[in-house]
Amino acid sequence: MRDMLAVLRPEYGYGPAVDLPTMRYMAVTTVRLRPGQEDQYAELLKLAEGCARQGKAELSRSGFSGNSRNAEYHLDVSSGR
Repeated sequence: MRDMLAVLRPEYGYGPAVDLPTMRYMAVTTVRLRPGQEDQYAELLKLAEGCARQGKAELSRSGFSGNSRNAEYHLDVSSGR
């Protein structure tokens, strides 16, 4: 994957949305999804959000999704608060 246009998906995040222009450090995780698996992955993200809320995680995470070369990708951008 060389380039991709990704769109912010607020339902995939936790805490306040990350502010990319002001961030000095961040962690980016890229997940490539098989066609038709988007709904199962969304369920997994909701479960992870519930766990983060219960544990009062000190992080902010925003989810982005996009397509590149006929594949669905999800980007997870995290930063500490």
